[in-house]
Amino acid sequence: MSSNQMAQEFAGLSSQPSNAAIRGGTPKISLYLPAHHHIESVHFTTPKGVPLHPALAIMQTPAREYIVLKDNGMQVGCEEDGVADVWMHVLGCDKNGITVVRSS
Repeated sequence: MSSNQMAQEFAGLSSQPSNAAIRGGTPKISLYLPAHHHIESVHFTTPKGVPLHPALAIMQTPAREYIVLKDNGMQVGCEEDGVADVWMHVLGCDKNGITVVRSS
């Protein structure tokens, strides 16, 4: 498999151009989504029931949990590493995504 085919598959796109695309016609839409992009559940609390920061959610996929921004789904952390340091500072939360009260 070429690197281009792997990138196409990772992005959920067909790795082979369609005949319509080659001839200049209207291409068919591919709705293939790789299994590692499937969302099994979305959570707004930690596994222990503690509420996450209001801007965060946890998305469970078949392979792992991702910590994402609720507004746009941007990944800001994962179950192994927790919330990235820069996002902890921006949001005011800890590695687990729980709101931290800052003293002035």
